[in-house]
Amino acid sequence: MKRLTLIIVDEEKEYVDALSDFILENFPGKFSIYSFTNKTIFTKYMVEEYSPYDILLINPSLYDESLPEGKQGIVIFLAETIGDNCRDGNKTAIYKYQSGRAIVQEIVRIYSERRNTGKYITGNVKETKVIAVYSPAGGTGKTTLALSIGICCAKKSLRTLYINLEDIYSAGQFFDTYEKPGLSNIIYYSKLMNKDILSKIEEIKCIDPNYSLCYIGPPDSVLDLDELEPEDLQYILKELKQSGIYDLIIVDMSGGSNKKNFTIFDASDEIIFVLSQEQYCHEKTHMIMKELERYCQKAGTDYLYKIVPVVNKYKVSICAETVKEGTLDSPEKYNEDLFMGKIEYKIPYVRRVPFIQSIPEINLSGKKDENCENFIEGIMQLVNRYV
Repeated sequence: MKRLTLIIVDEEKEYVDALSDFILENFPGKFSIYSFTNKTIFTKYMVEEYSPYDILLINPSLYDESLPEGKQGIVIFLAETIGDNCRDGNKTAIYKYQSGRAIVQEIVRIYSERRNTGKYITGNVKETKVIAVYSPAGGTGKTTLALSIGICCAKKSLRTLYINLEDIYSAGQFFDTYEKPGLSNIIYYSKLMNKDILSKIEEIKCIDPNYSLCYIGPPDSVLDLDELEPEDLQYILKELKQSGIYDLIIVDMSGGSNKKNFTIFDASDEIIFVLSQEQYCHEKTHMIMKELERYCQKAGTDYLYKIVPVVNKYKVSICAETVKEGTLDSPEKYNEDLFMGKIEYKIPYVRRVPFIQSIPEINLSGKKDENCENFIEGIMQLVNRYV
């Protein structure tokens, strides 16, 4: 896309300066920016200058309908209230106080739609990775693992978005989701003819003050998830990935094998496959792996190489008992055979997950909690894949 001429007009000088600096720093070579905080000076510039602009981002109180014809590009109002997105001919409105990156994504989307360019500006950012976290069985600590990875990545300054797509939302114990818009709104907007999904996600998302982790709240009803079609999921993940807003998107999946899960697998860069040492987990893993192989053959695709097997709630004592008894067909060995090699990541069992704000170095007895330290070390081994 060509360099766009962007004019920013608002009476708040600090706001205008901060937004201009952010765009120039994060989207180098993408915009030529002119900014004004005085209506008289802005109007004089528009009347006397002859260079056309592409986007005029302006507080509606400073806009003058008498601007000369032929100079007008795309006019976008800076609305001070969420939801004030009225359209009037060649003008629309976006929320003024959202993140700078979200503002850029919105104005470029609007410009692309009006000019039919079909192109997006992603800025000077890393490629977004979609990480699916899946388990074939319940009780493996999948959500705890997904959130631990997300929190640690956020603390490492990665822009991280956590999306929970479980049949029953289980992340509410970690986040404040009371009376906040959530997944139901995104499902609704994904089905509109004009799929303005990125700006809606930015409006709806929450940011946990302790972890700096972005997340989407639960649906209003579990039945709303039935309305989320594989095509909707594919579109949402594709738009998020192409936007470059986030470094990492963590999708906490439901169990089983269905079209929605296959869609997430297809869209993901990696699939963290959470296992346990229990026999029932091995049996379900064996069945799921066969199903995945069938699907890949039928669809002509291959995402088995994306799978990163992780044994969670790992207990050395179980391995010791297996060796002592001479049992060769242990669940652990079965799982390693299924994934054609030794499982690299083993997260030790802990009674209390230690990622709540700070990591305690000692327990109540005054001794170091080696289990907690090993837990964090195991999580950080996974996190280092993305940092």
